[in-house]
Amino acid sequence: MPREVAAGLVAARIADVSPTFDADEYRVSSVRKVGVVRIAGHDVWIRPKTPVRRLFAMLGYARAGSAIWEDEDFGFAADDDLVPALAHAFERQASRALAGGALRGYVTRDDALPLVRGRWRIGDQLTRRGGQPLPVEVSFDDYVEDIAENQLVLTAATRLLRLPGVPADVVGRWCGCSTGWR
Repeated sequence: MPREVAAGLVAARIADVSPTFDADEYRVSSVRKVGVVRIAGHDVWIRPKTPVRRLFAMLGYARAGSAIWEDEDFGFAADDDLVPALAHAFERQASRALAGGALRGYVTRDDALPLVRGRWRIGDQLTRRGGQPLPVEVSFDDYVEDIAENQLVLTAATRLLRLPGVPADVVGRWCGCSTGWR
């Protein structure tokens, strides 16, 4: 690897790197993270020693103190790399969460309408409209799909699809709709 990459790994505290006798050859040890990092214009892939399936099981136990993933959650047994495994795991969990369609919830809206809907904001009506009867300044609760939970799933899916190494089958199931998955 180039010298800049070796220095970047050390500076980011990702691993210990020591030079060998050959030019541009380094011994990498004490790796503290797995994943993909871009250093000096190079993508550096750091793969775990343990199989990805086992890594997820260990992460589940470390986080919850007991298994948070069941065997059916692991539809990625054939994945050797972390990014494809994460993509398949996210797809499976997002599909399960959105199986009944996008979540809906109430959002409070303030608007000027030609009719009274919800609560009439008399103070705003007098201040903004100077006594004019229409439009009416109102606050109301609207039952919509544009809620924080759906926005989080959409943002996570969008960021996931930007990663290098996401399998084509995961990308192919992305439809660009507001719920994210078909």
